[in-house]
Amino acid sequence: MSPEFRRRMEALLAAHYGIAPDALDRPGTTLVPVAPEQWDDWLELIPVGARVGVEVPPALRARVEALVAAHPADRRLSGADFVAAWGAEGARVGHMKVYMLDEATFRPFTPDARYTVRALTGADRAAFGEFLARCAPDDRGEADISLEQQIPFGVFDGARLVAAASTYPWLGLVDVGVLTDPDYRQQGLGKAVVSAVARQVQAQGGVLCYRHALRNTGSQGIAEGLRLSLYATVEAVHSG
Repeated sequence: MSPEFRRRMEALLAAHYGIAPDALDRPGTTLVPVAPEQWDDWLELIPVGARVGVEVPPALRARVEALVAAHPADRRLSGADFVAAWGAEGARVGHMKVYMLDEATFRPFTPDARYTVRALTGADRAAFGEFLARCAPDDRGEADISLEQQIPFGVFDGARLVAAASTYPWLGLVDVGVLTDPDYRQQGLGKAVVSAVARQVQAQGGVLCYRHALRNTGSQGIAEGLRLSLYATVEAVHSG
């Protein structure tokens, strides 16, 4: 990631967390409230300059504020701090890679001509349901895609939907989830549908963000294949 693009991304994240531009060089932790329905069950510790930003739902606000107050003001909280305070059972720490789309390095991808890539509509609901049924529950949960989300796209082999992606707002960016039919993996179809979504996000003036758990090497391959720029490896804390 180029220094110029990183500064742009940090400015977008700083605006989301309400961090003043002149505070980005001062280490510390910034908390912002998030509505319960907008929270995904993880406290994500997002680096923003020298700081870390954390969205906190009402149910955890007092506990997280107490944890911040127990450390020096110039301390960036880490997953280890949560484990030390709440115990290993009370704070499970995971890691994810966060990528951003930089137009200067992005490499779009088009699949083999046998496949059709297009936007999904309500008329595709039956095909979408059949597609989800062919995918493992854990894969569906991690992908978190839906026709009700923004910019749903799919890859078709004839009438069969074989890969799909959709987006939703995340920290002032546009996060994309993707899922591929188990019978059609290792063909670049996940990369193709994310590429199509990325073009739509760009056309609408947004910045695409792509996240995956460290263990998900397939998702990492999509990000690297499209030449998305790695922003950070982020800690996330699950409470309870």
